[in-house]
Amino acid sequence: MIAFGSPKGLLTLLLAIVISAPSHANKLLAGYVTMRILGIPADFTDILLLQTLISFLLYFAPTPGGSGLAELTSAAVMSIYVPRELTPSYTLIWRSSTATQRSSSAR
Repeated sequence: MIAFGSPKGLLTLLLAIVISAPSHANKLLAGYVTMRILGIPADFTDILLLQTLISFLLYFAPTPGGSGLAELTSAAVMSIYVPRELTPSYTLIWRSSTATQRSSSAR
């Protein structure tokens, strides 16, 4: 922690944030992009915050990869914006995009 007190340390911290941002952004933006694909209007900030909540909750999933818990959590949290008849489509597209991102980043 002391290393970040120097100018070189702060620059390293800033660089680490800039480099890791796209890795997190693709997971957090998947819900918004999926909703726009389905033609559902939504506030970008609200969806980003809900996706952050979903990602946070999935860290505590007791099963590998969430195994169904991710889909249930996403459907429940996003039910505020996603109509019931579009929930299966939303969940399929959302999970397909996030599962692809997880497997490609795990290599």
